[in-house]
Amino acid sequence: MNPKPAVQSIKTDMNNTTKNAPMPVIKDSAETPVVNAPQTVSTDMNNSLNSFKNSNVYDLNHMRVQMYQGKMVYVAPVEFSGGFWRYIHYKQVPGYFMTNATEKNADPKFIKKPMKYTPSAYFNNDADRRISAHSLGYTMVGDTAQLEVDDKGTPYYVRTLVKPISYFNRNYDYTHYKVAVLNTITGKVNVYSPNDVPSFVDITVTPELVAKEVTMFGKYRHGFWNATSFGGHTDVMKPTQAGTEGGDKLTPYAYKGRIYYFTGMTSVNSHQSSILGYTFVDARTNTLHYYREQGNVMTPERAISYAQQDINPQNYKGTLPLLYRINGDPTWVVSMLDRDNNSFMKYVYLKADGNNQSGTYAVGDDAQSTLALFEQRLGAKTGMSTGKVGEKTISGTIQRVAKPDDKTILFILKNDSHVYALDTSSKDFKPTEQFLQAGDKVSFKATATASDTAEASVSLSTFKNDSLKVK
Repeated sequence: MNPKPAVQSIKTDMNNTTKNAPMPVIKDSAETPVVNAPQTVSTDMNNSLNSFKNSNVYDLNHMRVQMYQGKMVYVAPVEFSGGFWRYIHYKQVPGYFMTNATEKNADPKFIKKPMKYTPSAYFNNDADRRISAHSLGYTMVGDTAQLEVDDKGTPYYVRTLVKPISYFNRNYDYTHYKVAVLNTITGKVNVYSPNDVPSFVDITVTPELVAKEVTMFGKYRHGFWNATSFGGHTDVMKPTQAGTEGGDKLTPYAYKGRIYYFTGMTSVNSHQSSILGYTFVDARTNTLHYYREQGNVMTPERAISYAQQDINPQNYKGTLPLLYRINGDPTWVVSMLDRDNNSFMKYVYLKADGNNQSGTYAVGDDAQSTLALFEQRLGAKTGMSTGKVGEKTISGTIQRVAKPDDKTILFILKNDSHVYALDTSSKDFKPTEQFLQAGDKVSFKATATASDTAEASVSLSTFKNDSLKVK
């Protein structure tokens, strides 16, 4: 089957640089660039199933990312567990869970909204069966319908409907698709063209369709023969496989109130481990934005491998690698989870072109202190203070002290929101300074910052702990 018509049906926006990519930019440590890993959220939701009556007869089906009242959230519907006889007895499910996707310690909240029409129901109450009755000539993509809620909390099941290019060419037409929206309470189904979908629906294209679309774009945009062993393999790429959706190819990003499916594109040559470019697919319009990467950026698989290597004694697993611009540099942020129960354990920040060299990564317990440490190490490695505007003398009383690893001491002063960093690996570091504690009176020079909540690196040659007297 000729893939060319399918590839030509993809709405594409080609860019030769990453300058305008919808990639979050982190300017200082007041901005925390971390999204909760879906494995952790799923575990937390399952641990909260006792939030409602008869919870033992229900289970969680799937999770979906969406924007809700301006925030990125995970939504997961409760479904019947036990099949037909459970359904006959209860007839409806009690509601769904919602969790903030960007707050580290967010707790799942159960929303009581009894739903009659769901994928686990039977007969004419089966959500997929009702949608199928309105999809003549189209095929439903994905394992099941996905739940989204409007700004009032009313739940709807959403399903992408596609059709092939022709009777003989069964590849999908990525432009002329439909979106079915089922009200889970009334059972009403509406089928929309992409431009007419209600505004609360953030994802009109299921991740399974986007993953196939991105794969077709990378492999066949210069034709079928170019991608074979007989062709020149011009610009042939494949999506990286470290995502959380779409068969591990995609990771959802929230950017300026919209959801994008992100994946890095890398060479089909297995010996290469660098990024050639990025695809950001607008989950509402299905427009594929491609941005060519001009620099040397490692793949997310390689970033995860390095992150696991850095804290290997704890045997944590890396997941959800997210790419950000930090002080202009592409940086991978990897969440480290406990292998047994998916609990969040650590953050790892890695400079994407640093190849895990000393000073190009940082490990910590929270996003803010890890970012402060990361920027301090990059500044020390390059001999530059990134984003700083000069040095000034600081004096004060220490309020809190943290030691995220054996190479760094972080502290804050009373009535000062800066995070100050001591590099214990510096030749100027004195052994007595490791006994720093709350209440000590200190003075030092530090690089000033434009933001009063940003980190500041301490000049160790001027650091004095006036409370510590050594005899």
